Amino acid sequence: MKRALCTAIVPVFAVTVLNGCNDDDTGLPVSGIDLEYHEITLEVGDTFKLDYSVFPDGAVFSSDPVWESSDNSVAVVEDGTVSATGAGECIVSVSIDGVSDTCTVVVTMQPASVESVLVSPASASLSFGETLQLTASVLPEDAVWDVIVWSSSDESVASVDENGLVSAVSEGEASITASVGGVTGECIVEVRDSTSPETVDIPAGVFMMGAPITEYNAYTNEYPQHQVTITGGFSMTKYEITNAQYAFFLNESGIGQDATGDVTYIDNGTEVTGSHVLIADSRIWAGTPNESDYGLHYENDRWIPAEGCENYPVTYVTWFGAVAYADWLGGRLPTEAEWEYACRGGQEESLPFGIGDGKRLVEGMANYNTKFYYDADMGGQYRDDTAEPIGHPVEVGSYPYPNGYGLYDMHGNVLEWCSDWFARYDDSASAETDPTGPLSGEYRVVRGGTFTVSDAWDAVSCRTAYRMSSAPSYTLMNCGLRVVFDE
Repeated sequence: MKRALCTAIVPVFAVTVLNGCNDDDTGLPVSGIDLEYHEITLEVGDTFKLDYSVFPDGAVFSSDPVWESSDNSVAVVEDGTVSATGAGECIVSVSIDGVSDTCTVVVTMQPASVESVLVSPASASLSFGETLQLTASVLPEDAVWDVIVWSSSDESVASVDENGLVSAVSEGEASITASVGGVTGECIVEVRDSTSPETVDIPAGVFMMGAPITEYNAYTNEYPQHQVTITGGFSMTKYEITNAQYAFFLNESGIGQDATGDVTYIDNGTEVTGSHVLIADSRIWAGTPNESDYGLHYENDRWIPAEGCENYPVTYVTWFGAVAYADWLGGRLPTEAEWEYACRGGQEESLPFGIGDGKRLVEGMANYNTKFYYDADMGGQYRDDTAEPIGHPVEVGSYPYPNGYGLYDMHGNVLEWCSDWFARYDDSASAETDPTGPLSGEYRVVRGGTFTVSDAWDAVSCRTAYRMSSAPSYTLMNCGLRVVFDE
């Protein structure tokens, strides 16, 4: 049995049929017929000429050959020429004087060519350090193709890996292209200036600093409450400074793997400049591998946010690193008085919190150790062991509870450095105007709430008046910063 396998377009060809139409008058009838091929495979649109032989040699035909197809939607046949019309299988037969033979015809679809490549999204706007996963759709859907090749028109603005993951590198615009066999699609990526965090205005005013003696669970270092006047309005970053923003500063400033840089600050009333560690790589903390890896990494001669943490608040930053960033941005760290004044959000009375009604802090209002709730109407703090704290920082602004000035996360997420040296309030504290803290000390002021899951970081520790401190060289896993700008 002969078989033909045709995987490309087969041209029509003529083959002389061996039959009994000759000058031999023996008059032998046709006793058999044999097609040259009994199975052929074609693609839609192909044609193929079937040849046959009759027996015995010299047999005389009484009629012309009759060609038939069992399914014309798959293949049609005319005078032995088979034309493939649609995918499937059919039987082509030829009959002469009552004898016949058949050929099985298998028809496959011709592979479709790639006509277009669609990249989604077609455009995007990113901040430095952010990533975006692109997808490419190849049309038509039944097109045959091998691989999608991704490329960027400007790797210094936005890079792309082999899977279509785009990374924003620096301000500008780049075209990200997906190419399939010479057919392309693109996404236009704009990388925004990420050096200027959004700010809100804080007006000048007068407030009572510290906790009133009636505030439940207050600490002694929050007493006595005293009047403070803020004579000049200022602006404050709406959110805590992010990993992406701080990484941009480090890279622009040429800060290497040792994370050291020159910092200018006021100490004991005098301006000094010295070289200090600004931040720690969040993968290693205190010399050991770190589980709370939500900060910055130093890789390939650059500082980059941990994967997916571009908009998390920067952490592991020292007080010196906070001062250096604020100065580079054209601002400064808030004084402790400015921080508390801003945190209260314009409240006319001293309340434990600057968000909601000011009397309570419960799950969903801030990223803190939610095993502890605080409600001034219920006697202060109480414990709920059924609650499940998140236990790590989250993107800034994730909790929809801004205070009266529009500041987010003042009572949770991470702690924030202030400019002051830490000291207890004077027991005979009187009214103050624009206080800046003592001239010298051992520890700097840290304010705000934190995600940390520990009995030491409960709801009480998230109150507006709560005070703590840390050595300025410490790289804390739960401490970041905000920046203020003078009017």
